[in-house]
Amino acid sequence: MFDGAHLVAEAIEAESFTVNLPDVGVDAAVEASKGYPGFLVHPFPGCFVCGTDRETGDGLRIFPGRVDDTPYFAAPWYVGGDAEVEGPVIWASLDCPSGWSADLEGRPAVLGRMTAQVLRAPRPGSTAVVMGTTFEVEGRKSFTASALFEGGEMIAWARHTWIEIDPADFNG
Repeated sequence: MFDGAHLVAEAIEAESFTVNLPDVGVDAAVEASKGYPGFLVHPFPGCFVCGTDRETGDGLRIFPGRVDDTPYFAAPWYVGGDAEVEGPVIWASLDCPSGWSADLEGRPAVLGRMTAQVLRAPRPGSTAVVMGTTFEVEGRKSFTASALFEGGEMIAWARHTWIEIDPADFNG
């Protein structure tokens, strides 16, 4: 993908993979979401997925918080409307929940790489659960995973590389 002559993203086919994340269920995801760190400090408040400046109906409003004393972050995703969710929106839903598990509050970062596998879209009008966790930190890089569940079934998952940045370089 290009912005004029400037390459901003590229896609390549990847081998199939899975992630090992539990489905904590909608109730636990709602409870975890109450502790969303982005409510207090957010490096990108206009983010389409998790931005606190987004009103209902504008963006996904997925606000992941830590699940009890676990390494997992979870949030409900209220899949509104009656239209099918498109692939890019599913990929977006898998983005920020893993980033917040890597401490975006203390270590602001941007997504460097994402590999996802999508079995199907969540049903319109449903409440899905999005999970995220960090499995390794190496210098400025955090390696994370996320999963999207509906009705107890994992319907999409992803692996990510986040790169720590100075938000002033992006929000100025």
